Amino acid sequence: MIKGFVFTLDALFALLLAGIGISLLLFFAYTAPTPYYVQASSSSSPLSGFASAKLGSLSSIPLVNFIAQQDAASNQTWPMPIKDQYNDGGNNNGPQAFTLNYVFNATAAIVNGTIVSDYGNVYFGAGNVIYALNVSTGNTSWTSNTLYNSVLNTDPVVNADLLYGGFLIYATQADIVALSAYNGSVVWSSPTPYIAGNKVKLYLYDGKLITYVYDSSSPSSSPLYAIYANNGTTVGSSTQHQNVIQYLAISNGQIVASSSSGSISMFTQILNSSYSAGQIWTMTPSCSPYPIGLAAYLDIIAYGCGDNANLNSVSNSPIFSAVQGSAVSGVSIYSDSIAFQDSSGVSLYSAAGSYSYQWSESIPSSYGTAVLNATPAISSSSVYTLWSNKYLLMQNLSTGAITANTSIPYSGSINPYMALAYGRLFASVGSHLMAFGSCPVNTNDSILSAIGTLYINGRGSCASYILSKLQQPSNYAITINGLVQQNAAQFNGASSQINVISTSLLRPNYITLSLWVQLISTGNYQYIVDTSSDSQTSTSGMTFQVTPGLNGYYITFGNVINNGFTSFNIGSGWNQFVFTYAGANVYTYVNGQQESTFTASGNIIGWNSDPIVLGESEGGNAVWMKGNLANVQIYNTSLSPSQITTLYQEGIGGSPLPASGLVGWWPLNGNTNSYANQYTAGYPTDIQFQTASYNSVSLQSSYSVTSQSVPIPLLNYSKGAYKLYNVGIYSWK
Repeated sequence: MIKGFVFTLDALFALLLAGIGISLLLFFAYTAPTPYYVQASSSSSPLSGFASAKLGSLSSIPLVNFIAQQDAASNQTWPMPIKDQYNDGGNNNGPQAFTLNYVFNATAAIVNGTIVSDYGNVYFGAGNVIYALNVSTGNTSWTSNTLYNSVLNTDPVVNADLLYGGFLIYATQADIVALSAYNGSVVWSSPTPYIAGNKVKLYLYDGKLITYVYDSSSPSSSPLYAIYANNGTTVGSSTQHQNVIQYLAISNGQIVASSSSGSISMFTQILNSSYSAGQIWTMTPSCSPYPIGLAAYLDIIAYGCGDNANLNSVSNSPIFSAVQGSAVSGVSIYSDSIAFQDSSGVSLYSAAGSYSYQWSESIPSSYGTAVLNATPAISSSSVYTLWSNKYLLMQNLSTGAITANTSIPYSGSINPYMALAYGRLFASVGSHLMAFGSCPVNTNDSILSAIGTLYINGRGSCASYILSKLQQPSNYAITINGLVQQNAAQFNGASSQINVISTSLLRPNYITLSLWVQLISTGNYQYIVDTSSDSQTSTSGMTFQVTPGLNGYYITFGNVINNGFTSFNIGSGWNQFVFTYAGANVYTYVNGQQESTFTASGNIIGWNSDPIVLGESEGGNAVWMKGNLANVQIYNTSLSPSQITTLYQEGIGGSPLPASGLVGWWPLNGNTNSYANQYTAGYPTDIQFQTASYNSVSLQSSYSVTSQSVPIPLLNYSKGAYKLYNVGIYSWK
C-alpha cells in the first residue's frame, strides 16, 4: 500500500553534495546509539545524500532553525513566580513561531500558577489531580490524586507546585506533599500548621520552602513560615506580618511581601527553628487597592502601582518609577530584562548598568486587555504575553514589535501564568494545556533519520514541510519499512473540528482553496471549510459543504457572490476539490478536472474577523463533518487549470506550488498546524489521525518502481526506545 509524500531528488542531491561529502551515517543499536561512518556505496545516490547530511545543515529552512533553537534549550524550567528566583533556568531559547506541539485536555480547569517543567515532563494541577506529561509527546507519564483530607472530607484542590531535587512539591488547602518527579510516588507530606481551608503558595530558596497561608479564622493574618524541601520538617515561622499577603518574592535571601493593605515589606530569611522572619522595612506606595505583581532578581524589586512601573533596591531605595499606558497588570524578570504588562501594552526595562528604559509597545484593542497577575515570559529573543480576548503574542525582545500572534479558541478562563522549558512555551485556557514549539527532532540527526523519526512518531506534517522546502514533488517518496507514511485527520461527525484561525494575507477577491476529503454519509449537510458567521446559507466569508446523500457539493464566496451547487457522485473514496475565484467567476475542480463554473462578483468579506474552521460550521447551528481530511491549501491567487492538474498529480501528500501566493497549508499528516510562511497553530477538538490509505495517481499508473533503503534505529517517543527500521526511497515512472 503506497501512499504519499513525493518529491524530486536530482536537484536536491546536487544541493546536498556541495556541502556534505559522501559519508553515510548509520546507527547499529537499540539503546541510545553511538554513530559511526562507513563509506557510501555511490556518491550519486540520493539515499546517501539524505543519510550523510545532518538536518542542521539545512539552515536556510526557517523551521529547521526553529528546531535548532529548541534543541539548544536547557532541560530546566522557567523561573516562575513560585520558583526559585535565583535559578534562571538556562532557557535562552523559546519558540520562534506559534506552532502547536500538542494539546492536553485535563478533567478540570488547570490551576493558575501550577505549570512547571523538568526531568523530561511538564507538570500541572487540575482540580484535585497532579498531571505529569512527557514534554515531547504530551502523553501522560503519570497522575496522582491529592491526599484525602478528613477535615475537609475531600481531596483538596492543588494551589501551587514547584520542582526541587527530583521532587514535585505541591500545596493544597491542608497539606504540602512531595512526589517523585519520575513516577509520582509520595516521598513526604507535611500538614500546614494552620486550620483546614488555608490557601498555600510555595517559594523556594536555599533548599527551603518559604510559604504563607491565609487563615480563614483570622482573615487579617498571613503568617510566614518555612519547611525543609528535602523532608518536609518545619524550619521556623513568623507572625509579624498581620495583613493578608497578596504577592511574595525572594531577593538576596530575603523575603519581600506585599499585602492587601497596600504595604510592601522586607523580611530576613527564615534560617532555623529559633530564628523567625524579622521585618527590616515596610512602605506603603500610593496606589489602590494594593500593588500589583511583585518580582525580584538579585538586589532589585519590581512591582506595579496603579499605572506606574516601579523598581527599588532591596534596601528600599527607589531606582525608577515610570508611567505606563494604563494600570499595571503584572511584572516578570528574566536575567537583565524586566517586563511590565499593563492593560494596553508592554514595557521593557534593562537591569544591566543603570536600569535603563528599552521600549514600550501598545497592543491593538482587538487582542483585549491584560489579565490580572499577568506574567510575561521572556527568552533571549522574545517576550510572550497573554491577553483577555485569548490572544497569545510574541514580541521582539530588542524592539517590542509584535512578531507573531495566535488566538486560542478553547473555553474557560485564561491562566495568566506561562512556563518556558525545553524550547517550548506552555500556556493554558480552562482545562486545555497547550505546548507551543517546533518539530521534536534532533538537528544532529541525518536528514533521513530525522524525517524517519518524525514519520514514525506521527509528526508527518513536519517531515512533509521539510521535504517540500528541499524540492518540489515528483515521482519519489520516503519510505519506512517499504511504506510511505501518510496520515489524515479523522472527524467523528459529532464534535470534531479544527480551528485554524484567520489570515490577514488573503486578497479580497482572489482565492484558491484545495483539499482532499474522504466522507462518510450522515444524511445531513457536512461542513468541510467555513469562515462565515452564519450557518448553511452564509453570505459572507467562504463556505464549502456537501449535501445529504453525498450527491453533490455547495460552495459560497463572499457577500454578493452567487451560491454554486454542483452534482457529483462523491462516494466513499478520496477526492480532491479545488475552488478558484478571481473577482468574476468561481471555478470548481474535482480530481484535477473542471466540473463547473458560475458567475460571481464582489469581495470575500468576513475573512479577517472570522476564524477558519475545518469540519464544522462556524456559525451558531453546528453542522459537522464525518470522514477524513488532508492537505488543505489556501492561496491568495487564482491558480490556473495546469497548476491544479499538478496539485492533483502530486496526490494527497503533495506540497504546495512554489511562488503561487500560498497563505495557508495544513498537511494534517499528524498535527493541525499551518506550514505556510506564518507557521501558525491549528487547534484540534476530538481529532484523531489515521493512515490515509491512498495511492498517488502517478504511482498507480507507473510502469517501473525501484527502491533503496538502509537500516536506521529510530527513537519511539512514547516508548523511549530505539527500533531498527528500513528507511529508504521509492521512485517510479
